[in-house]
Amino acid sequence: MQKKSKDPYIACKSNNMYGTGMKAPIAAFQRDVTEIEFKCSVTGRKFKCSQMPMEWYKQEKIQHYVQQGWKLKKEYVIQQPYKTPKYGADEELIEVWRLKRPYQKRGNIGAGFKTVAESVPAVAPQTFAPDNAKPITQEDLEKIDREMMSNEQDEELDDKIPF
Repeated sequence: MQKKSKDPYIACKSNNMYGTGMKAPIAAFQRDVTEIEFKCSVTGRKFKCSQMPMEWYKQEKIQHYVQQGWKLKKEYVIQQPYKTPKYGADEELIEVWRLKRPYQKRGNIGAGFKTVAESVPAVAPQTFAPDNAKPITQEDLEKIDREMMSNEQDEELDDKIPF
């Protein structure tokens, strides 16, 4: 059995943006740009909005994952705040720049699985006609039709329908 290990969480999360109480198309969450701060989950270093994502992306520890083929994604998390606010909506938004391993389709998962060809037994081709069979010609078909017509005319109906 294979041991599944979780990928490390490589991200840079912003601090909370608070709800405005408005609905779209007006901004539902806002915060002053000078107050927004991003914190790296790997190094613990903090970044301003003007430094994101390039300063964070250029770090050695982040580049290690980029060179392995990880892709940069941008995510937004809407969650209940840990401390209930006195005023405003009971939701906060967190902006996340995250590196994720690219999706790789796995072939046969696990050992012991058979391919379709191995699991379905081979069936011998069926022969529908015996070896001594001969093909039917148009004359044979006409002869059969004549015989059927003569049998139908000779046949009497046994039940009488009163009309």
